[in-house]
Amino acid sequence: MQACEKCNFYENQNRSSGSCRVNPPIVLKDDNKAVWPVVTVDDWCGRFEDKAA
Repeated sequence: MQACEKCNFYENQNRSSGSCRVNPPIVLKDDNKAVWPVVTVDDWCGRFEDKAA
């Protein structure tokens, strides 16, 4: 089953979410700060790569 928590690009932050490291951080225009996209453990995308790969 594909899920962010099982993806090679996922970095855990807590039990229910983490950051996606597949792309560079996104710059927020409000404060000019760059952040990694936050995803839930059950999310997934077309760039999923199994950690075992």
